Amino acid sequence: MAEQALGAENFQKFDSSRQTPQGLFVRYGAAILLLASASLVTFALANLGTHTAQLFVFILAVAVAARFGGFGPGIMAAVAAVLVADFFFIPPVHQFLPSRETFPQFAAFVACVFAGVVLAFPRRRADDSSARRGGVRPAPPQSQVEPIQSAEIRRRAELTAAGDVLASVQQKKILIMGLPGAGKTTLANALVPRLNAVHLNGDEIRANIDKELGFSHEDRLEHARRMGWLSDRIVATGTYAVADFICPTEQTRAAYGDAFVVWVDRIQSGRFEDTNAMFEPPTRCDVRVSAEGPPEYWAEQICEKLVPTFDPKAPTALFVGRYQPFHDGHKALIEEGLRRVGQVCIAVRETHGTDEKNPFDFHTVKQRIEVAMAPYRGRVLIVRLPNVTNVYYGRDVGYKIERLVLDEGTEQISATSIRKLMNG
Repeated sequence: MAEQALGAENFQKFDSSRQTPQGLFVRYGAAILLLASASLVTFALANLGTHTAQLFVFILAVAVAARFGGFGPGIMAAVAAVLVADFFFIPPVHQFLPSRETFPQFAAFVACVFAGVVLAFPRRRADDSSARRGGVRPAPPQSQVEPIQSAEIRRRAELTAAGDVLASVQQKKILIMGLPGAGKTTLANALVPRLNAVHLNGDEIRANIDKELGFSHEDRLEHARRMGWLSDRIVATGTYAVADFICPTEQTRAAYGDAFVVWVDRIQSGRFEDTNAMFEPPTRCDVRVSAEGPPEYWAEQICEKLVPTFDPKAPTALFVGRYQPFHDGHKALIEEGLRRVGQVCIAVRETHGTDEKNPFDFHTVKQRIEVAMAPYRGRVLIVRLPNVTNVYYGRDVGYKIERLVLDEGTEQISATSIRKLMNG
């Protein structure tokens, strides 16, 4: 997948690097250092008799420390501010009331408090101006519409953060969005057969499942969330899910969730004025469909991005086996090869019928492998091999031979036991 999906920022509110022990040490250390420096300034100002300025400096320091440190250090900083201010501030706080003589100092105090609040708590982004101009009600807070991450989405995000080769497994959740009448359904109808995908049409879902939903912003968010949930269930089976609906705003696209986004941008305005008013062009899409070219052309362009092509000249890991039958242990082994090299060739030995341990012919074995390795389509090549029983090599062969040892549970998986279960 070329880029992160639009919904990622909604359920990844913080940088994962800040959750590491090193990140926490830096954050807390910065907050403590700032508070210590402010305390020293407070001491110095108190000794100089600058009784009001000392607290102002400390307020700003506490705000910045809370911003650096986060919620925990912010609470600690607030407690420390109260204690230090109560101990050092002369005259006492309860005597520091606005009057003609003290008004300038009081105004400076209020200004510092306001600046501290601005520093400690960043403001949320304002509602989109185009939505306001269109008369659309402001959307509810993001926290009310955040989609729940599926296990596969979390796994893919973790792999991406770790720089893992398997993170490049192609996205199977596809969103085709755009203005009404742009050609979304026509494109989906051309794409679905090429991917053997399940098609979720927004109008059909509304007619059969979301009958109670209207076209307010809140109802559109719920409609997008349900479309995303259905797509996740389909993808969990290893199948492509293609959803086509307007999905007009950044929030609705975030509610749909992590996806390969196709923006059908073939018209300037749609059939419905209210939809035109609220429509927000996506800030990121994987494919932008222009007015040039038929649906079949764009379906091929999308497929080229979704399904990589096996490169016979690229570094490749070779696995040779009988796979009678292909099971999860084999899959884990091949996934390790994918991690290390990037693509693999699975050579199936032709042993069918040689004894009771080899009941499956090549085509049966190949079909099981294709189903199991479907997420890595385009990076796995399955070939038929004679019944190779001996492997010899000379010097400087140009490749490395290595046994991959997996975890104990995977190593214990037995093809013999699986065959017995299959035979009843």
